[in-house]
Amino acid sequence: MTILMNQLAPEQCDKTPLEIGNLLKRAESMLVNAEKIQCRKFVSAEDVVKGDTHLIGFVATIFTKFPLEVQSAPSKSDLILHVINKIDVSKLDNAPFYADFSSK
Repeated sequence: MTILMNQLAPEQCDKTPLEIGNLLKRAESMLVNAEKIQCRKFVSAEDVVKGDTHLIGFVATIFTKFPLEVQSAPSKSDLILHVINKIDVSKLDNAPFYADFSSK
């Protein structure tokens, strides 16, 4: 989520959470970024670390705040490709998408 929020709002959301080794502190730092873009809803740092089902509401909040720019009723595959294309893979520094909460 850190990488996604950085891509959607780079002025407010940095990648410093990725540098934190402690998972709970990393999750809290990511949620501080979410708060900066008014998207910190439904989850706590503990929920993020546990992979709680509340994460669905959190992700929905982010995509509501930053809607996809789709002009017609797209298929699911079109939506997935659109999201993938919105992420600037060159800025990921070869990090896997699960880098936010993978152990070091």
